Amino acid sequence: LNNNVYHVTEEMTVKGINERRRCDIVLYINGIPIVVFENKRRDKPFSVDRAVEQLITYQRKDVGIPRLFYYAQLLLAVNPNKVKYGVTATNKKFYSIWKEEGVEKKVEKIIQSTINGIYAESRLPTEQDKCLYSLCKKERLIELIYQFIVFDDPDKKIARYQQYFAVKASIKSINKTNKDGKII
Repeated sequence: LNNNVYHVTEEMTVKGINERRRCDIVLYINGIPIVVFENKRRDKPFSVDRAVEQLITYQRKDVGIPRLFYYAQLLLAVNPNKVKYGVTATNKKFYSIWKEEGVEKKVEKIIQSTINGIYAESRLPTEQDKCLYSLCKKERLIELIYQFIVFDDPDKKIARYQQYFAVKASIKSINKTNKDGKII
């Protein structure tokens, strides 16, 4: 986890098949583009759906920038009020939302933390803040990539939040029992 090098770029231009495309944010781990973000404004109707469509277009071999997505593991369509996530080749209807209990207070603490004695910001966490914290913090991102993405020939799939937390609860329960199945 800590042996990896993490970088983030914003508004990165990539040479595509027919033209250049600009990705809003790309998160790299050890120089490999792992997460691609498409950001949209909150005041536009259906802006997150438009971001999903752009991510899908970017992956197309005929008009997109498909080489950027060879190694990408997580795709995020975001605006401050809504976030949808998927993986490469995910159909638009399968992009999902992530919900997590108890994350709001953690994110609020980060937002209102001090930098050189000055409060960073004074605001409540947005859905975007909560989702980015839940999906992109180092530990969770590595865990999602390593344990919660599967290849179901020919499709690549990532766990939904319900599946993720059900697996985590099951493992915790199993670890609390002895070889006879009795709770320790």
